[in-house]
Amino acid sequence: MNSSSLQIRLSGLVRCSSNTAAHTNVCRAVTAFDIGSIYSVGVGDRRPPHGQRAASRDFFSHCHPRLLMNSLRSLLAVFVPSWLAARLTRYSPLPIRFIVGYGFMAHGYAKIIKHPENFATILHALGVPAPHLMAWATIVVELLGGFAILIGAFVPLVAVPMIVVLLVATVTVHLQYGFTSIKLMAVVNGVPQFGPPGYETDALYVAGLIALLFSGVGPLAVDAILESLYARVAMRSL
Repeated sequence: MNSSSLQIRLSGLVRCSSNTAAHTNVCRAVTAFDIGSIYSVGVGDRRPPHGQRAASRDFFSHCHPRLLMNSLRSLLAVFVPSWLAARLTRYSPLPIRFIVGYGFMAHGYAKIIKHPENFATILHALGVPAPHLMAWATIVVELLGGFAILIGAFVPLVAVPMIVVLLVATVTVHLQYGFTSIKLMAVVNGVPQFGPPGYETDALYVAGLIALLFSGVGPLAVDAILESLYARVAMRSL
């Protein structure tokens, strides 16, 4: 772009600055390219005339506060709940899926590492019938159910046995210790000592599963890919 064309553009912008409405429109329309072009006038063979430099400073002295306010409004819009909800609602099930799925898998894996027989002994001490069968059933539900929730597959189907496992754990173990799961009792030699956990964690997992049942699994899910298949099966069953 040569100096004469830039001078025409700059003079036109400065003339608009005398009119408030036009000046507002010009300020909103200025792009990074326009600003860079105006500032780069004369960088090369010669500097721009003194009058043109003064006009450029006058233009940016008017536009800079307005551009700053527009940028600030755009930044603050990110913190408006309705603005976020309008754009991110479809992704809201993802954090629930990831934490519930990973949490169940972590508990099932821990029971495998510590040997299922030990878990069966614990169930027997709690008075759970068929402790060996229930131990393996719980591990399978936690591992496979957690993985299914993580990838968003067959969520309405796997959520039922997962909720049953949580309710059994609540009734047989955690309910008698109240609501709070984390009970810091003391710190001995720098090591925190905790009391028996309540049913808080069980309730949070149940709430997460129910939320997925009510709202759907969201994007990046196997169920979203199989939605048409589910619809055909439902039509045939009617």
